[in-house]
Amino acid sequence: MTEKPPYEKLEQRVKELEKETVERKKAEEALQALSSHQEALLSAIPDIIMEVDSNKVYTWTNQPGMEFFGDDVIGNEAALYFEGEQDTYNQVQPLFSGAENVIYIESWQRRRDGEKRLLAWWCRVLKDTHGNVTGAISSARDITERIRTEEVLRESEERYRNFFDNALAGFFRSRLSDGMFIEMNSKAAELLGLPVEEVVGKVRSADLYRNPGQRRELISKLKQDGGVHGFEADLTLHDGRDVTFSISVKSYPDKDYMEGAVIDITARKLAEAALRESEEKYRSMMESMKAAVYICSSDFRVEYMNPAMIKRTGRDATGEVCHKAINDLDKRCPWCVHDKIQQAESAETEILSPKDKRSYNVSHSPIFHQ
Repeated sequence: MTEKPPYEKLEQRVKELEKETVERKKAEEALQALSSHQEALLSAIPDIIMEVDSNKVYTWTNQPGMEFFGDDVIGNEAALYFEGEQDTYNQVQPLFSGAENVIYIESWQRRRDGEKRLLAWWCRVLKDTHGNVTGAISSARDITERIRTEEVLRESEERYRNFFDNALAGFFRSRLSDGMFIEMNSKAAELLGLPVEEVVGKVRSADLYRNPGQRRELISKLKQDGGVHGFEADLTLHDGRDVTFSISVKSYPDKDYMEGAVIDITARKLAEAALRESEEKYRSMMESMKAAVYICSSDFRVEYMNPAMIKRTGRDATGEVCHKAINDLDKRCPWCVHDKIQQAESAETEILSPKDKRSYNVSHSPIFHQ
């Protein structure tokens, strides 16, 4: 086999070198384009991107990082921007020992204007082609406002829970479908005569109504208006007690529950019934009396006449001034004991009425309003 002349070998080697140079140049251009593309992507990300070397010194950042830490951040150690004592370095140490996982931490940092801000960091190790750790790259997001909002929300929820648990009124939540109690405060459970844990998930309000039609009426009102105020429900409790509750609730049909407040008005309803009975007895007594009786207000207006007085007067003069209605006088009666009655004293007088020229023995007594 004939060996190529030296000049041909040289020419071939030159061509190979030229090809290698072109290929290397293309690779460098592609690498530069890729690097520029990646840097453009990192710069366009709104989160802070920071790169540190193995000594935790910042070596690169994107624009949001510059805006947060300042234009002179490159070359400074990360700890320079820490606010307060923190365990950040220990938390990320696994990365600098070669760990490949992403580590999440939260760290208080000093912004370029000196304000203390809480950053959430996602950190990952950087290695060279030989697998040696060269540093770490991290993305960060300012979560200060979110944390503050969550804190305000927690405080609000705590205040609500404290109010809910310690309110004088009973608060509850129950299912619309079957009335099962889902949640309630201790006052509501107390009204039912049971501990909270023996009511929630175990007792259905629908089973407590003495008249099931009342609950159907309540559900109907909720469907129509979305809420009711002061709905009176007659219930029989587990211990046999009959009670009347005033219920004010709002419905959430898409979630199948109603929630609201309940108060026990049993004593009030009993008092109202007793008062009505007393008033009925009083009226019955007054209506049957043969003596003429009337009630006069502090401003001399007739408030009530029994039938005997209406017969004597010839009409029901309720609302008229007493001296005109009773005695046909245009001014106060000469024997008027109004001032004495206002002092809570009783009095008796004998009069000759100008109205019918007849003599009367009149008893005057004050009425006390509770």
